[in-house]
Amino acid sequence: MILIAPFVHRLRALELGGAKAQWQENATTGITQVLTIIELQHQTIDRIYRDGLSGLSDRDGESSGINTPAAGNTPPVPRTLRDILWVDDHPVNNSYELDALRTIANVTVVTDTRQALQALRAGNVDALISDISRDEDEHHVPDAGLRLLRLVNEFSPPQGTPTFFYAGPPAVEQYGLALEKEGALVVTSSYRELFRALRDYEISTTSAAVRDMVSRIPDASITEGGERGIDYVVRLPSGRRIDLEVASWVTRPQMAAFADRVERLVAARDKGDADASWLLVRNEVIDERRREFAMERGVTLMSVDAVRAELANIRQQS
Repeated sequence: MILIAPFVHRLRALELGGAKAQWQENATTGITQVLTIIELQHQTIDRIYRDGLSGLSDRDGESSGINTPAAGNTPPVPRTLRDILWVDDHPVNNSYELDALRTIANVTVVTDTRQALQALRAGNVDALISDISRDEDEHHVPDAGLRLLRLVNEFSPPQGTPTFFYAGPPAVEQYGLALEKEGALVVTSSYRELFRALRDYEISTTSAAVRDMVSRIPDASITEGGERGIDYVVRLPSGRRIDLEVASWVTRPQMAAFADRVERLVAARDKGDADASWLLVRNEVIDERRREFAMERGVTLMSVDAVRAELANIRQQS
């Protein structure tokens, strides 16, 4: 948007995506320089935003306040977050959030309830993120998100799609309790709380998936690490023992957070007789530097699919 302000002599302003610069016609600053400044502003905002997300630690002691679905509601089907549906009639307002999510998941954006229901019925939706108030068929519907959730809950058979609501503070205040009663896992206006809730859901479903995989192996067991300071200890029929940490970073973790998880496995191995140390983590968020750090310490980075394949192979050999 270019603004001509006749009340200020020769004042011109240029605004792109929320960043703004202004200058006077007789100044030496040209339009190219102005655009360069705005681009630098965007890069700075983007860096601050991503640094904030990467600072979310699996062990930071903070809870997302993730809601437990009310009795009678179908609990979410355990699954990792690979395909996310985001409903918002103004998706440009969530551009940074969407960019961050797209680094680790396929994100489909729709702008109204009708499109959302079509996408959900088509399947392959691991999580639903929605605003609360939006325009539907050229009419403003202040509780559109609540109406959508109620329609999703009426699906037969139930899909158990985990739902997260991300909206402005007034809508959160007005409809948050009703949404939680309908089974929303979190209702927030904070991007940090949204991503923390996604992380918490991911780690709980990943852990459930691993426990299920181990339970399918005759005479195998999985227990919490307890005093060993790790998430799980897997004992196989052959006598082999695997120490396991489950991470759920939704963006590339800070090196200190990554090193902490690796060193926990190293310390546990040094205390006992582990045959392998596995760190469950998304391949998408780990770079070569972190891979080398883990490899040098004898820790294997494993995706959920890699663990599934490895345990399936063990089961066949049992």
